[in-house]
Order: sequence, then structure tokens, then C-alpha cells
Amino acid sequence: MRECEQKARGAKRKYDGKVDLADLTRLAWVRELQSGVELYTAVIWHVSLKRKISLAYLLDRHKPNKPSYGVLFSTDINQSADEIYRFYKLRFHSRIHLPRC
Repeated sequence: MRECEQKARGAKRKYDGKVDLADLTRLAWVRELQSGVELYTAVIWHVSLKRKISLAYLLDRHKPNKPSYGVLFSTDINQSADEIYRFYKLRFHSRIHLPRC
């Protein structure tokens, strides 16, 4: 979550805008899971949950014309993107196709 300029009046801001998954400058690169698959992370404010979440973003660049992605999250903001990825992979290994590390 990026800090934003606070105005003099009104309630303190909790977030500064929507997350654009096409704009990777707002996300922190973690590591490359395998060739062509990268893992990014950010702590962002989730409007519906009314709390901060830790986001793990998987970007698969195997098809340069049409990259695919996966968005995973945890309400534990101290949990790393690697842990989030590993837990989702363990829980849903037969239902979703996440890249192997």
C-alpha cells in the first residue's frame, strides 16, 4: 500500500486508489518461481474486508502476447508471498493449476 498525500481536513486516508495489476511498479518483486513465472507482493487495503491484506501475485509470461496471472491473498499481513503461494498450492493442488517451484 502506497502512502498518499493527506489533506488538512477530513478523515485519514486508508488507501490511495485501486490496484492495477497491469502496473507492476506498485508491487514488489519477490522471486522467479520457475522460468517465465514471477511472484510479486504488496500489502494493500481491501475495501470489502475493511482491513489490510497481504497480496501474492503470480505472473506467467510463457505466452508474451497473452500473459496469465493468479491473485492470492491472506489477511495475515505478516505472511510472506512465498508462504501464501505455498499454502494455496498445498490446499488446492488438485483443483487449480499453480506453477511448481
